[in-house]
Amino acid sequence: MWHFTANERRGLIIWVLCVVSISFTPYIIPETDDNELIMSIFRNHSIMPDSLLTLFSESDSLASNTSYDPNTIDATQLQEKGLSEFIAKRWVRFRSAKGGFETKNDILSIYGIDSTWVELEKDNWDWGKDQTSTGERHLADSVAKPSYPKLKEAATEPNPPSGKRLNINTAQASELKSIGFNQNVAHRLVAYRKKAGPFYTHRDLLNIFDIDTQFVEEILPVLFIDTARLPYLDVNYASKEEWESLPGIGPVYAERIMKFRDALGGFIDKGQLKEVYGLPEATWLRISPRVKLRANKIQKLKVNAADMEDFARHPYIDWSLAKRLYRYKEQHYPITNLDGMHGLDEEKLEKLLPYFDFSLDRKSSKDVAKLSSNDSK
Repeated sequence: MWHFTANERRGLIIWVLCVVSISFTPYIIPETDDNELIMSIFRNHSIMPDSLLTLFSESDSLASNTSYDPNTIDATQLQEKGLSEFIAKRWVRFRSAKGGFETKNDILSIYGIDSTWVELEKDNWDWGKDQTSTGERHLADSVAKPSYPKLKEAATEPNPPSGKRLNINTAQASELKSIGFNQNVAHRLVAYRKKAGPFYTHRDLLNIFDIDTQFVEEILPVLFIDTARLPYLDVNYASKEEWESLPGIGPVYAERIMKFRDALGGFIDKGQLKEVYGLPEATWLRISPRVKLRANKIQKLKVNAADMEDFARHPYIDWSLAKRLYRYKEQHYPITNLDGMHGLDEEKLEKLLPYFDFSLDRKSSKDVAKLSSNDSK
């Protein structure tokens, strides 16, 4: 006869109960489809993306057999069809900006939409009487979708039809919301405009948090910028305070720009702003549409009256070149050009000539006469 300790008897009893429980499990839990059970678990815990749910069952609510018009369905109904709230709202916003969908490719162009969902739903789309026929739609689907409007071309279109498009520089937050802007983004845009000044191109919108290239492309058809009425800053006349009004230009960069301008004698091309020490390329791109140039304010260097220090103060001339220029001037005084100077490449000469004045003032003329008198003796 076997003898068991108390612990052994307790373990044996637990083991027997487990075996009995497992044996009767099929009779206690009702039969159900494995896929449906898995899907219900994932739905209840919101951990399965829409694209994976469609793989379990085409009869699920994500691929409803109910027909609907892609151009009239609202965001709530789209969510019932299986789209996330974010994509559903983007659908409606993009449709409003585009003026309606015409083909499946138009819907596939919605940023972030699931192509698997589109394939399952496309047969349920009823485009309405005013849309193209099924045969024409399939033909249109086979043709490559035209690209979005170029931002540069759409940015300055003047005099848009009244009531159809908004001037981004005058639109209020409520108007922006009516064409698809999120409430927070709309208020952020108005605040940015007040602080940084007007928008000169649609690319300026990308400086606002939560606005990306895709959204700008979607919203282009309902926005315009009338650049003819926008204020510009003149690079040769702007004050320090005016420079600081530009985006990305603070007191340090404003001071550097003014010092560089004074040392040059004035800008002859607004692109020279890129030569300002430390100015980021991104900042130049932001301020470029907002500046213009008057080339008539150039302080030229009197070459025949200049000494070595005068030459060296110019940003385009280092000490080595300053010495050579001074010696050349002294040897060939007075000079009318630098064609005979060796070691001065064409690119450097082209940059310097707009800032050089070879004329003679009164003092220089007297010096020339004195030299001529000495030579005759």
